[in-house]
Amino acid sequence: MQNCMRKILLTSCLLLCGAVLAWAQPAASYPLGKVEFVGLKKYDRQQALTASELKTGQSVTLAALDAAAKKLAALGYFRRVNYRYQLNNNKLDVVFEVEEAGGAVPCVFDNFAGFTDRELVEEVRKEIPSFDGTAPEVGDSVQKVKVALERILQKRGLPGQVEHLFSVGSEGFYRPEHVFTIKDLHLNICKVRVLGAASVPMNELQPVAQQLVGSEYSKINARGLAELDLMQVFRKYGYLRARFGLPLGELDFESKDCKDGVSVTLPVDAGASYSWDRAEWAGNQALPTPFLDVTVGMRAGDVADGPRIDKGLRTIYEAYVKKGYLAARLQPAPEFDDANKRVILKVAISEGAQFRMGTLTILGIPPADVQRCKERWQLKAGDVYDGTYVAEFIQRIVKEGIVKLDAGKNLKVEPKPDAQKQSVDVTINFDAKVQ
Repeated sequence: MQNCMRKILLTSCLLLCGAVLAWAQPAASYPLGKVEFVGLKKYDRQQALTASELKTGQSVTLAALDAAAKKLAALGYFRRVNYRYQLNNNKLDVVFEVEEAGGAVPCVFDNFAGFTDRELVEEVRKEIPSFDGTAPEVGDSVQKVKVALERILQKRGLPGQVEHLFSVGSEGFYRPEHVFTIKDLHLNICKVRVLGAASVPMNELQPVAQQLVGSEYSKINARGLAELDLMQVFRKYGYLRARFGLPLGELDFESKDCKDGVSVTLPVDAGASYSWDRAEWAGNQALPTPFLDVTVGMRAGDVADGPRIDKGLRTIYEAYVKKGYLAARLQPAPEFDDANKRVILKVAISEGAQFRMGTLTILGIPPADVQRCKERWQLKAGDVYDGTYVAEFIQRIVKEGIVKLDAGKNLKVEPKPDAQKQSVDVTINFDAKVQ
């Protein structure tokens, strides 16, 4: 085997390496010649070379190449790292074959007030040269990011520990992120402004934005308010494709109303304001198209008022529920005509089966009151089940004084649909135990 290896080295033939290969002469070292990478797509050669910590001209052994490959793999940016080498003119040329991982997710520097994302990214690049604001879900990149962030804090005279949380999002948003937070840093927001609001009235935006004032500074929390609450103001004026960027927090040491607090800027790309063209319905049988058009509440040429459209769709859904279509689903898909700034809303409707009333059971009150309640229950067995009726019924009997909803008791309503019978059994417990 040693004779074979010597022959290969002497004739400068290509050697393929797996995880570990033994040299014929383990201690042999050679000047590093060319270093190339095959398989790079998102990252460039210089980023990969810097991450490998190899430098042209340095003396290397096979162990050094193994170590470089392990460094690249440990970052988590590459799913596979192999290499091959060739001895030319007494220099070792190396080719790394890589397969990039697809699991990189954004990094959010949550409460780093007074720092721009750009300078934080540049600091992290001292640890991870290929860093672009994202990091793989697995690997040691996260720890390297923490090291860099704690270092920049120390440079500013702000010693602190950085905590990491992998978040998959909240409030209906699926948004995987690495969230980095300065531990035990409590800075309150004292000023908020919206940047890029287009023609949306500031007197409507500002009261919503002011909800952040007095709360602890967090990009995640500020973004949540922007995307959930401020977005509705934009949608009201037809800006259906508005997008908020990550908030920017700046320390304010001068203004009287914001001393030693954080001034937050919420950047938004409002985009175009759209007008309503029409709705196109598909799959509706129980509710006629003219009824759906009227209920959605929009006319051609109106500003495409997002909250108003949402309300119309909710009203349509409730109309289905009142008719016993408990499994009804509405799937709206806007189609934007950017040339004319108009929107068509295509709504696919799945009505499902129509359910009817089954049995009624009332618990948690005296038998006499149970009887009085049942006398007032208007849905008979076999009637089309109205999914909104239970709430109306409870309001009625409470208003009449038949039942009191005491603070120490727990109301529990359990409608139990039976898909085979297409019926609903209802249980109302006025004194349910908390589980």
